[in-house]
Amino acid sequence: MNDLFTTREGNNMKKAHLHLIKWGLAKGYQISVYIEGEYEGRYTSYVQAKEAVEAGDMGTIILMREWHKLCDMDDCTSFEYIFDWGQEPDEIICDMSNTIIARRWLKDYEEDNSL
Repeated sequence: MNDLFTTREGNNMKKAHLHLIKWGLAKGYQISVYIEGEYEGRYTSYVQAKEAVEAGDMGTIILMREWHKLCDMDDCTSFEYIFDWGQEPDEIICDMSNTIIARRWLKDYEEDNSL
């Protein structure tokens, strides 16, 4: 699967879930994946995290610094995703926690797609 997708308007836009996985790993987060409420695993590999996320139609991606710690606003955040026919690449992530981490990712994602 290509990391770029041509939108209906003909613009190249990165798929939100792939950008999120790459961004999270680059920032030192582990990627936990839940598909429709079922825990799939925790990943430090882009390929494994991508495969886990894409194995279902909808789920949750959680970015975590350390697995054994309770999450706080600086250590983890969650993103809901859904794959739907005909959607734009930026619509894959449909909801996210209101945390500093999530806002940083969204800012970077928007900047990366504003060419």
